[in-house]
Order: sequence, then structure tokens, then C-alpha cells
Amino acid sequence: MIGRTVGGVFTTTPAAVYAAYVPRPEFINVDAWSAIRPLTVAACESARFTSVDAALGGVRATAQFLSWCVEESIRIELEIAFHPDHLERFLAARTGHLSDASRATRASALRRVARAATKRAPWVAPQTPYARPNAMSAPYADEDLRALQAALGAQRDELWERRLKAVLVLGLGAGLRASEMLTVTPAEHVRRNVRDPRLWAITLPDRIVPVRRDYVPALTELMEAHPDEPIVGPNRTDVKNPTGILTSGIVLPGTAPRLQLSRLRITWMVWLLSNGIRIREFQALAGTVSAKTLETIE
Repeated sequence: MIGRTVGGVFTTTPAAVYAAYVPRPEFINVDAWSAIRPLTVAACESARFTSVDAALGGVRATAQFLSWCVEESIRIELEIAFHPDHLERFLAARTGHLSDASRATRASALRRVARAATKRAPWVAPQTPYARPNAMSAPYADEDLRALQAALGAQRDELWERRLKAVLVLGLGAGLRASEMLTVTPAEHVRRNVRDPRLWAITLPDRIVPVRRDYVPALTELMEAHPDEPIVGPNRTDVKNPTGILTSGIVLPGTAPRLQLSRLRITWMVWLLSNGIRIREFQALAGTVSAKTLETIE
């Protein structure tokens, strides 16, 4: 199950995130949080975040913003607090210490909440200053990921169950490109951290990628079952469209979204950025050469 532990509770939906979230008392004390929590949750609910990570980023940023509003004696009402001038003042005053990626993520979350939560505040719809013909697909929502995980039991035999599990692990757990998935083997590419056996990484020609801990159990199952074969199973790289052949026999129930290997990688990218990673670190782990890659994620 894909989720995130928030306030000591394992959450799998935005609603559960809002119910469990409690800010650190050194940043927002208990009394202040009690006062601003109803408006914080209401504002975030109006933004309709679809993933647990996005919801957590949204509620955290909104709580910090409304706490600042209290300090600045700004009335805690939707149309007043979420005025564009107030939000921009907050960003200028309280995000200077963040990395460029973290500051952009914080600003994006707050502007999304503010636009959704207000009707009269003078927010201008975001404009696209230039065409983005190569924009990437949106990441999978949490309900989509749960449907893809559930589809493992719908496969017609062990090979296709293995292939579906493998592409989910390699795409969502390590952000591998479709072409990279074809050749990764346990012996040549997967390494365990000698100091912390809970940590695993995949070694590629251009980078080393840590595997998300929540995907490590599935990865180890795949490796133990077939230690000498590619993790996705036997395949040919000398044919036309080898990644298409790799997924051609995977069966998806009606409740599951279309399986796109590139979209699995994008979902992993968004997970990285939602966790406040620096742009240079993001580029190193994702194997990208330009920060413009960020602009292509919808």
C-alpha cells in the first residue's frame, strides 16, 4: 500500500493526512494550531490534492502561512488571509532559507490552496508564457497506484505478475527509465548498504539511485526468486519497441489506469521533489541534464 506516516499514523488519503497532521510545537504551538487548524484543513480540502505527498506539503505550507498571518495580525478569514499580497509577503519573509526547489514547491502549494479557497481575492489564473509541446504526463494519483498494485492478482501467470511488479518497483521505487528497466539484474546492478541493511540502491552507468524503502520488500522478493535474470524477466533488447513487448501481456482491470512506464518515473520524480530535495541532487538521482526538466512536469 502506498502511503505516508503522518503524526504517527499511516495515511493513504489526503483526508487522513489532514486528520493526522500536527505541526512541530517549536514552529507552531498547540494553542496556535488549535486556532488555525479548521481554516487550514478547509483551505487544503478546497485545493483537491490527490496524493498523500501533495496533501502533506499543502497542509504543512498552509499551516505555516496562517501561523505567520496571526503573527502579522492579519485576520484569519479565507478572503482576507489568502490575499495575493499577504502570500507573497510570507514567501519573501519565510522561505529565503529554502533551496530553489523547496521554495518553488512551497509557493506552488500555497498558490494552489489560495486560488481554490477564495472567490473574491484578486487571484489571476496562472498563465503559460510559452508553449510546452513536450510536457510530461501528470503523476499517478494514490488511488491509481492502489489500482495498479491490486492488478498484480489479475495476471494470467507468474511471468506477467512478475513483470508488472518489477516495473512498479523500478519505476516508482527508483525512477528508472523504461529502457533501463530491461537490463537491470540483481547481481550486476543492485547493492545493499553494508552499514544499514535496510537501504538498497541500483547502480546504473550514469548514477546510483537509492530504492524507496517501501518498495524494498517487493524488490527483494523479485531478486530472490530469479537471482540470475533481469528483474523484469527474460526479454530482448534487439527488437523493435522492446518496452512495449515487455508490458504487452499485462492485464489491467477496469478500475486501473493505463500503465505508462514514463508516468511511473514522473510519479517518482514528484515524490522526490515533494520531499524537499535540492535541484542538483534531483538531477543526479534522476539522470537529467537540465533544470528545464522540472518545467515539463504537469
